[in-house]
Formats: sequence, structure tokens, C-alpha cells
Amino acid sequence: YLEAGLRPPTYIFVPVSAGGHITGLMKAFIELKNMGYIEILPTFIGVQSEGCSPIAQAFESNRQTVNRIEKASTIAHAISNPDPPGGNIVLKLMKEFGGQMMTVTDSEILTAQKLLADSEGLFCQPASATTLAGLLKKKRQNTLNPEDSIILVLTGSGLKSLPSMDTLPSKVHKTDLEHLDSSLSDLIE
Repeated sequence: YLEAGLRPPTYIFVPVSAGGHITGLMKAFIELKNMGYIEILPTFIGVQSEGCSPIAQAFESNRQTVNRIEKASTIAHAISNPDPPGGNIVLKLMKEFGGQMMTVTDSEILTAQKLLADSEGLFCQPASATTLAGLLKKKRQNTLNPEDSIILVLTGSGLKSLPSMDTLPSKVHKTDLEHLDSSLSDLIE
């Protein structure tokens, strides 16, 4: 049960491939607004890798349709879709409801993936890490305020793409089951 007047997040960063995930999230929030549960919509920020960004390119060029790109080249394989079936719908929704599209580099993605793993204990795949990479880029551009509430959508486990971590090794702590309690205590202190 939801109470009317709840405050939605200011921004929701979503990795974008075919377009279905962000479209579904936007539809849910639009329905919440139409039903009177929220007064304003969050700003949705779709994030794609520079190496495969047909929707972001169309958004940046203010086109009405997405053009297929010739060759995708990115570490974020899970969102590497050179001809996204929902791309035109995403463009329409972003323009109609004040959303944004952006790109991040593979280097920014890997740095964000490592940061999530090291600082938060969240080992996600590179496609998911695009959301943190996008947030960090927006922060460097000084386009966010300290009071903004922000959600990063993480969609997949890093176990799906272990080789991506080879270039940025993380702090891996090994222990046997017998010493797990003391090892965890040492890490927390």
C-alpha cells in the first residue's frame, strides 16, 4: 500500500541496451504519478557505453529515430546492442518526460566496477557499473546537488564477466571457513 505524496528519487540511472528495462521503469513511475502517489517524476538517465551507444547518439543529435551502428566495441557486453528494438520508444519517452541519455568509456566502466566491488561489496558486471560511471561523470560536470536522491540500477552479477576485472585487480581476501569470523572482523575494523 502506497501513500499519496511520497517523494520519488531525484535521479534514476539505468543501463540501456534494447530499451525495455528503462521503458518499464519509466512506465511504472508515470503510472504512480497519474494515480496521485507522486507529484513529480524522477529524472531518468539512461547510460550506454561509448563503444555501443545508438540511443545516446540519437538523443544527443536530437533525432527522432535510432540508427543502427555498424560495430559495437565495449567491455559492457550485456548492453552492447547495435540495433535496439526499443530505441525509438526510449527516445520518445526521454524527450517527453525530461530524461537524459549519456555515454561512458570502458575505462570509466571498469573503474566504477572496481569501486563498487571494493567500497560497497557489490560485484556487478560492467554493464551494471555504467550507472556508477555515469553518476561519477555527472558529478565531475557539477550537474548534481548534494540534496539529490539518486538510485543506481545494477542489473547483473560480476560473475558473468570475471575477465573484466583482470585489468583492475581488486583486494581479494582469502580465508578458510574455520577462520571466516576472525577474517571478517579484521576487514571491518
